[in-house]
Amino acid sequence: MLDCIIRQGLVYDGLGQPPRRGDLGIAGRRIAMVREHIDLPALREYDASGLWLAPGFIDIHTHYDLELEVAPGLPESVRHGVTTVVIAIAACR
Repeated sequence: MLDCIIRQGLVYDGLGQPPRRGDLGIAGRRIAMVREHIDLPALREYDASGLWLAPGFIDIHTHYDLELEVAPGLPESVRHGVTTVVIAIAACR
């Protein structure tokens, strides 16, 4: 059983393919599957018709160095659907 299924959103997979309608299943704190239709039971279901789903959305341009210390959950990024941020990349020579 999944914890949550988000149904019939427009899925952007980040691979450059056109978006497609699909379901996203969550188990624990992880995306367990992204499929055209998930035929499994879930504790909660949400209708995402007319909404975008971008699982694994990575923000590679942030200025979060200080904010990460103050609010490590980065709620503003999460609110926008970001699941991963990249900060403080430095090149060593």
